[in-house]
Formats: sequence, C-alpha cells, structure tokens
Amino acid sequence: MNHPRRSGFSWPELLTVVAIVATLAGGLLPVLGESRARARLNTCTEHQYLVARALLAYADDYDRTLPPYSPGDGFHGANGWLGGDGPRWGDAIVPYLPSSEAFNCPDHLGALSVYPGGRWLNVFGYSYGYSTPLTDHGPGAGYGVAGRRLSELATPAATIMLADTGTTGDPSARITVGAYDTLDTLPSRVDGFRHARRGPLNAAALALVAAYADGHVKWTPLAETFPAGWMAVPE
Repeated sequence: MNHPRRSGFSWPELLTVVAIVATLAGGLLPVLGESRARARLNTCTEHQYLVARALLAYADDYDRTLPPYSPGDGFHGANGWLGGDGPRWGDAIVPYLPSSEAFNCPDHLGALSVYPGGRWLNVFGYSYGYSTPLTDHGPGAGYGVAGRRLSELATPAATIMLADTGTTGDPSARITVGAYDTLDTLPSRVDGFRHARRGPLNAAALALVAAYADGHVKWTPLAETFPAGWMAVPE
C-alpha cells in the first residue's frame, strides 16, 4: 500500500531556517538601532537650529542684542534661579518659535515643563544650555554670549550660543564656561555623552550638538570647542 508523502519541513530544515533568520536579525538590529539614533540626533539638530534662529530673531528686534539669561540679579541675569525673578531666555524667545517643543531633545531624559503656577518655563527641563557670562570684568569676562550685542562677537561663526546640556552638565539651561575651566572640567558644563555611547569621562572622546552665533548648527567634538568656541570677546 502506498502512503501519501507528507509535505513540509523536516526538523533539521526548520532549525536551519531559524538559524538563518536569527543571523539576519542579529545583523539588522544594530543597523536599525543606529538609524534610530541618527534620527534622534537629526531631530536634536533641527530643534537647536530653531532655537538659534529664534535667539537671532530676538536680537533683531532688540537693538541687535541677544537675550540675557534672565532679568534677575547678576551680569546679564546669570543668577536667576527657580523662577523667583521672572522669565528666562527661553521664555523670551517663545514668540519666535513654532512650539516650545524646540527646547526638547529626544535623547535628553528630561521634559520641558513650567514652574508651579504655570507662568515661566522650568530651566531644569531644557535640553539645551545658553552660553552665559558669569562676570562682566576680570578673567573670564569674555566668555558667553547671553546679553551681548552681536557686534561684540569677534567670530560669530566660531562662537557657541547653545549646546547640549541638562543630563551630565549644568541642568539650569545655561552653560557657564570661564577662565578657570579646562578641557577636563568642560564635561561638567555640557553633555558630551548624550548622542554617544556611555563611557569614561574622557573629554577627548566626547561630542555634542552646538549652535553658533551665525545661526548654523553642527555636531562638534568637545575638544574642538575649547576654549575659543566659548569665548565671545577676546581677552
């Protein structure tokens, strides 16, 4: 008696197919992960571009002067904290932005919110820091762009206005690089890890998205920004 032949895969054939699929998936997953990381980096770059253009649009409306960090005490408002003295630079440029979502980077763990009472944006939720002077005289007076006239900036295309911060760096929506900083202390001011693999705190291996005072934005190795990228006025 002839028995009908069964169709389908044998166990060895199924195991071979499973092994091939697993191998293909193992090769594709890193590529997909890299593509997603690249998409987040591109979004961060686009958002910083919007914020940089808003800062420059504000300057156009205010006698070619960039907004101060805040209107509080201290040089150009560098000491404003916790919403107690009113709006910050982000609040000032919101009218020039399509949405406050521009302050958010998809690779930043925080989220933009407002202080209790719903009036001013909470500086601890910004994904980006604004390069802000700490003093108006003595060593370090040339660092930072906040509150300065654009005509003061010696090389706008090489001067950083805005950069990644808020995760490993100063989480107050400002970057305060000064005369006593070094390349080794710079990672405490900015977030050079955000779009890179986590690793040792080695400034030479870190990079960030930075917006410059002429409006362009680029992915910049941290070591290439110091010190000239943070110095608005030569000392």
